[in-house]
Formats: sequence, structure tokens, C-alpha cells
Amino acid sequence: MEPYEAINSIEASLRTLIHEILGSAWAEGTSIDIEKLKEKRKAEATSRKGAIVDENLLAYTEFYQLQEIVQKKWAEFKPVFGDRKRFDSYYDRVEHFRNAVMHSREILPFERDLL
Repeated sequence: MEPYEAINSIEASLRTLIHEILGSAWAEGTSIDIEKLKEKRKAEATSRKGAIVDENLLAYTEFYQLQEIVQKKWAEFKPVFGDRKRFDSYYDRVEHFRNAVMHSREILPFERDLL
């Protein structure tokens, strides 16, 4: 799997997991600005005439916000991820790799393997 595909898969899986575990209460107790997410959704609908945009605001969250959701609701996610330090460590690594990949920069072979 290419790094871009792996990152997209991680993000999609996290959003699905968050939705399955927390339902519509996923933003409660976080610093996520729901109004900004609504603005993003509206901007996408405006710029992509004729396209069906995702109504779920979770789809408009940033990668770092997904980590915040999991961290703030750790008790609900612990059965899935186990050790919080390990989760945070891997998440931080993926976020670092993500920035390089999404900005068309090469990643090292070991980074590719880890993804």
C-alpha cells in the first residue's frame, strides 16, 4: 500500500471508529469548533457544485483533532487501543509522516514500512 493510501485508510478508520463508539456525541468535551466544521462543509458544497458532500461533521475534522477526541474519551477507546502511551507515540509518528506525504515530500524507507 502506498503511504498516501495508508494515511487515508488510517483517517477513515479512525473516523468510523469514533462514530461507532461515541455516536453523535463525539465532539462533547473537546475544543473542536463545530461552527468551523459547518463552514468547511458549506465551503465544500459551494465549491463542488453537483457533488454530494458528507453531512457528518466528523468528516471535516483535521487529523490532530481525531487524536484529541480519542484522548479526551480515552476510557471508551482503551479497549480498542490498549496502552495510551503506545497509541500516542504511534499517532504522533503517523502525523509526522502524514505531513510529509500530504505535502509531496519523500519519506524514508522505515517510515514507509511503519505506515
